[in-house]
Amino acid sequence: MAFVDMTQQLLNLSNIRVISIVIGLLLMFILFLIVWKLAAKAIHPFVESMEKQKRFITDAGHELKTPLAVISANADVLELTCGKNEWIDSIRNQTMEMNELVKRLLFLSKMEEGQQFVMAEFNLSETVEQKVKQISAIAYRAGKKFEMEIQPDIIYKGNVDAIEHMVSVLTENAVKYCSEEGSINVKLFKSGKTIHFEVRNSGEPLDKNEMNRLFERFYRPDSSRSRNTGGHGIGLSIAKAVADSHKGKIYAKNEPGVVAFCVEL
Repeated sequence: MAFVDMTQQLLNLSNIRVISIVIGLLLMFILFLIVWKLAAKAIHPFVESMEKQKRFITDAGHELKTPLAVISANADVLELTCGKNEWIDSIRNQTMEMNELVKRLLFLSKMEEGQQFVMAEFNLSETVEQKVKQISAIAYRAGKKFEMEIQPDIIYKGNVDAIEHMVSVLTENAVKYCSEEGSINVKLFKSGKTIHFEVRNSGEPLDKNEMNRLFERFYRPDSSRSRNTGGHGIGLSIAKAVADSHKGKIYAKNEPGVVAFCVEL
């Protein structure tokens, strides 16, 4: 039997292994820095473009407020001097529609810019019930069935105005796009630590290929239907911005003969 002392060789292999790992980690770190710098430089024009777009919407919204107020005041003066007629009513209606669009654009810009909102605990059940009851009257007048299932005394910490805006958008959309003599169902309930707000309306199913685009600004999957029902195509964008700002999620889904929008907070 022969024995060979391999201590030095094994020590050399161990040293090589350690040095290789250190050099590998160092090269990976250097590569990460290079990629990070190049990626930041590559997406900078897109980020700058998005920021300019947000600033433009905010600035344009504020600038439009004054002329709209002047047009509305002029319409009132014309009505006093010339009497009421369909043209003045048309001016007033279009002005009100533009005012609503400007308000929604400014609200959406605030949400997307990440402005800090006052967060406080409030009774979500009462807030949702009051807001939904206001909109249910529109459904009843249109001959549509309206059902509401709200779990009482759900306390939530968030921005009341933003949550009310989201509830209004989803409920109004359900009334608008509900089929003739169809039904709308609004649910609010808590499961574990998650609060669920769901709005369902009977109607044609949404196109699966377009469901992910529903929450894009100004996107409307059916232009002919949008012309008939009105709207500007930013309501769902606002709802998503509100859900995101409260670290929740919103999504749409098709059920047999029913379209549903669900929010989880």
